[in-house]
Amino acid sequence: MTQADAGTGLTFRILGPLEVWSDGARLAVGGVRQERVLGMLLLAANQVVPLPRLVEAAWEDDPPPTASHQVRKMVADLRRRLGTGSELISTDGPGYRIDVDVEQLDLRLFEVRLTRAREADAAGLPHNTVVQLQAALDLWRGKALSGLDSAAIMSAAAVLEERRLAATEHLMDLRLAMGEARELVSELRALLSEHPLREALRGHLMLALYRSGRQADALHLYEETRHLLAEELGIDPGTELVKLHERILRNSSDLDPPTQPAPVAAVDAPPVVRPNSLPYDVPDFTGRGEEVDRLLAGAAEAGLSLFVIDGMPGVGKTALAVHVAHRAAEQYPDGQVFIDLHGFTPGREPLEPCEALEVMLRAMGVPGDQLPDDLEGRAARWRVQVAGRRLVVVLDNAAEYAQIRPLLPGTPGCMVLVTSRARLAGLDGATPLSVDVLSQAESLALFTRVLGRDLAPGEHDAAADLIEVCGRLPLALRIAAARCQNRPQWTVNYLLERLRAEDRQLGELVIGDRSVASAISLSYRFLGPDHRRLFRLLGLHTGTDFDLYAAAALADLPAATVEALLEDLLDAHLLTQRVLDRYTFHDLVRRYAQITVQAEEPDTERRHAVHRLLDYYLHTAHRAADLLQPGRAQIELRLTHPPATAPAVCDFTASLTWFDAERANLIAAVRRADRLGMDQHACHLPRDLSFYLLWRGHIHDEMAMLHTAVEAARRLGDHDAERRSLLNLSLPYWHVGRLREAVDYASQSHVLATKIGDLSGEGAGLNRMGSYYGELGQFTEAMRCYERALEIHQLCGDRRDEASALIGLSYVLATIGRNDEAITTAQRGVAIERELGSQIVELTGLMNEALGHAGLGDLPTAFRLLDRTMVMAKDIGAPGRRAIILAHYAEFHRRQGDLDRAEDCGRQALELLWALRRPAIGAMVENILGAVHRDRGEHVQALKRHQQAFDMAREIDARLEIAKALDGLAFACRNLDRPDEAALHARTAADHYDAMGIPAPDTLNTIMDTVRPT
Repeated sequence: MTQADAGTGLTFRILGPLEVWSDGARLAVGGVRQERVLGMLLLAANQVVPLPRLVEAAWEDDPPPTASHQVRKMVADLRRRLGTGSELISTDGPGYRIDVDVEQLDLRLFEVRLTRAREADAAGLPHNTVVQLQAALDLWRGKALSGLDSAAIMSAAAVLEERRLAATEHLMDLRLAMGEARELVSELRALLSEHPLREALRGHLMLALYRSGRQADALHLYEETRHLLAEELGIDPGTELVKLHERILRNSSDLDPPTQPAPVAAVDAPPVVRPNSLPYDVPDFTGRGEEVDRLLAGAAEAGLSLFVIDGMPGVGKTALAVHVAHRAAEQYPDGQVFIDLHGFTPGREPLEPCEALEVMLRAMGVPGDQLPDDLEGRAARWRVQVAGRRLVVVLDNAAEYAQIRPLLPGTPGCMVLVTSRARLAGLDGATPLSVDVLSQAESLALFTRVLGRDLAPGEHDAAADLIEVCGRLPLALRIAAARCQNRPQWTVNYLLERLRAEDRQLGELVIGDRSVASAISLSYRFLGPDHRRLFRLLGLHTGTDFDLYAAAALADLPAATVEALLEDLLDAHLLTQRVLDRYTFHDLVRRYAQITVQAEEPDTERRHAVHRLLDYYLHTAHRAADLLQPGRAQIELRLTHPPATAPAVCDFTASLTWFDAERANLIAAVRRADRLGMDQHACHLPRDLSFYLLWRGHIHDEMAMLHTAVEAARRLGDHDAERRSLLNLSLPYWHVGRLREAVDYASQSHVLATKIGDLSGEGAGLNRMGSYYGELGQFTEAMRCYERALEIHQLCGDRRDEASALIGLSYVLATIGRNDEAITTAQRGVAIERELGSQIVELTGLMNEALGHAGLGDLPTAFRLLDRTMVMAKDIGAPGRRAIILAHYAEFHRRQGDLDRAEDCGRQALELLWALRRPAIGAMVENILGAVHRDRGEHVQALKRHQQAFDMAREIDARLEIAKALDGLAFACRNLDRPDEAALHARTAADHYDAMGIPAPDTLNTIMDTVRPT
């Protein structure tokens, strides 16, 4: 990998000094320790490197106590410098993992080339082995990661150096066998100067000298070796070297250079036709490096190299096959044959094998009067004609394997490239190669090459968007660029606007007789009627991807039948599959399906299909939500088309997994139901989605869905559904810190429940209001709401809501210092939750119980409870809960005096909160970290943390955290000799504590005494 190789994208070079390149420019990655961390990750690319291993690599001597934290900061800085965020370097369990492709890392490329060398060796192809070994060794620029003198890195680098030397020795061996003796003498002497004790290299040099007519020099080298080994290691030369020495002394004939075979006398023969019917290789062929390398590597095989290239319409299968055929022509000097089998050609039937053989035999010079009439005779003549010859044969646009089988050569030595839109089964020995759309970088390169000019300064963003609108499909990109090139007045921005109009998108991708729609249409028209109907109806699916059951609902067919149809569409490349058991369209194919279903499917059937799909989603989401929230209030769904089959959503984990897969589809379903006036679905589906969205942190999606539900319920006149939706809507507002609005929605729900006489609903509303008042620091009001809610829940027998009220009340009690009551109240709530089988509310109860024990000074018990909650939070995948637990860990460690662990936990909490908008938790963590700095005497840092906490808490009116922040600011200002500010902060904090009815901390009173004017 040369510097030029690093010209595009992000590349790493570790076979020598560490280098990182991005788009032709070398990047600085930080100091030496940060380089060691990156080097260690790259040595184990695509694998998890545990954090202790990174610490070991970064520090030569004993690491500091904060080493783990420093490594995390290094990783964060590397992400920033590399400009890829967590996509490249990801946090994975106990450590970090860097994910790189083969082309991005010279070590991976080295390993690939060694593998290719081994394959060529096994196939008896020494020339190909030499090429691959030399290419592998050319990647090295010195010792791996030289300059990063860490024991862990040096150990790994030593292993790589041994692999490099083994490859070098094998290469020398092969070149000697090919007669390169004189050429190797100087190379081997240079290698021995670096590795004087490698006996294999000394043996190679002895043999090279002998074959160069320098027997005496070879024998002298042996004596030199014998003395060196004795002096340095106290040993004699190995058996192989001793035997070589003896054979040189005897002038053994088996050491003679390899001889070339004698030329065969020429005989009279008819002139040999060397066909070349390949289409021209497009000069702007772009990308496909990995595919080209794979196919060309296959060209080196000793037997018949048979590749079947498949892919969706317009993906560039023929261009790839023709390009490779041209590239491989030197290896196949007897000719190149190309034939279009018309498997998917408008207005033509697929070419019969007998017709194809006539074309191919004539290309080989067989006169028409010598062509057999039948298929068997022509196939036999074809096999005879190509026997013993090295040809490239391109069988383009095949329909099925039966069309191809008679066209295959019968003896080794040829390369056959088959292209087809369908995946072809039944070709024994064939290597399949499915071609996908281009990468973003390849797409941009192709677009600009066809465009014929550089992008103008204001066109780069538009070009990137245009590439995505074209779905990175080569045919679409070529047509778009050609249209822009043919109209000089058009800019890329203008073309993009035209393509963004969905109703004309496919119509814009036409030039001459080439169009994306026509290419897709050919595949569609070759389908059977059942396949075409399913394809059309899938165009009504508005989400990103779908499973078997959604497709079955759309088609109103049994799941087994639909699965077979889907797999056929997958094989025809009209569908793609990125994830097991889930299907999706390429964007342009989806647009074609949408147009086709409108044109060919009656309006009534379209409406029924959409209704069946929405019924399926509502039915399954309802069942999954029941499993996420055991014991939630039940409502009766009235479905017009209940699904005949649905996925096996049978427990909490399965429900969460289903929601993860279907989130985008369910959101799209709600929006579609709202748009179509299907208010039952628009009202009830958000309720089933809301808890999941909240749990996973998709707060803004939850808000939007629940606003839709409220409006739909009002249109239906369903007061009970409206009450539930308002109550659910209060939760996401609470989570993003809009506490007053949360109180308002919960209050509206409570008022509506009272109006319709729903006592249980009144209690649920009071529960939520109690929680929100607690967050606002209005603890008296919170206690009143919880205590009244408890009365209602016990009267109604609502055990789950009773547990929720008890656990909410326990938090208020712990916060105001009534710790014994907090513990017993939390324990009562947890006991009920365990009866009902819900871990989610139980987890919160255990946290509140831990707060009570911590308030009593019993930190060991508090830690044990937190340990249990962390295990539960990880099991059920709740990042918000994990952040709160880490915050409590940080505070409890601070109280124990373990400030380093406290800071580490606090920083971990902030990392989790980075992707969540939870300002209340963020303010709490910032205050805890501020207190850690205060306890260390780091008052400037403490001031910054408490100021950050104050700003966050004030924005959401979280009074308790406001008071804590002001307390911290007062302490910091006093110690920074800013008495006036300290006094102001202290008095304001005291006012907040008085308003909440909570005693001010002793430290605050001390500050007020010390800064009070005299």
